[in-house]
Amino acid sequence: CLGGLHVPRQAAGFYAEIASGSRRLAVTERVEYSVLRCRSDLECLAGNEQEPLARCASGRHGLSCNNCKDKHFQTDSGTCDKCAGGHALFFLCFTVGAMVGLCAIVFLVRNDITKQDLTMLTVIMTGGQMATALQALGAIRQLRMTWVEPVKSLMNLAAVLLTFDL
Repeated sequence: CLGGLHVPRQAAGFYAEIASGSRRLAVTERVEYSVLRCRSDLECLAGNEQEPLARCASGRHGLSCNNCKDKHFQTDSGTCDKCAGGHALFFLCFTVGAMVGLCAIVFLVRNDITKQDLTMLTVIMTGGQMATALQALGAIRQLRMTWVEPVKSLMNLAAVLLTFDL
């Protein structure tokens, strides 16, 4: 707080804004502020002269700078970068690959099950279980915990394999 009649500045790691319903009609009137702790000092920046309150890192917006703007993705530096065309191409290739895989499964299922090799069915079922486990790991990774090795590497692998935040 600069003191006097200056608007207070939010500290790094905190999100401050004028509380709803509170407004300043005169310099001497009381103003209430809403202050929330952010997930990281990198997401909520310290206020400056131009933006004393509600100052977020580049590409972020919303309460506590919690969300990336549309068509942006979160980085490790606390900012959100704009999506490039390559991200959509990766998603398109993944979708085509999934469709080819689905056609292969349909082909295998349409055959007489008594004549199918149990090894192939086991591989298909194991693949489905692996995909489910990776999705669960991706969700668990979002928890704000300090992971130790080798769990940390496994969580990062799950994020790389299953992050399609378009």
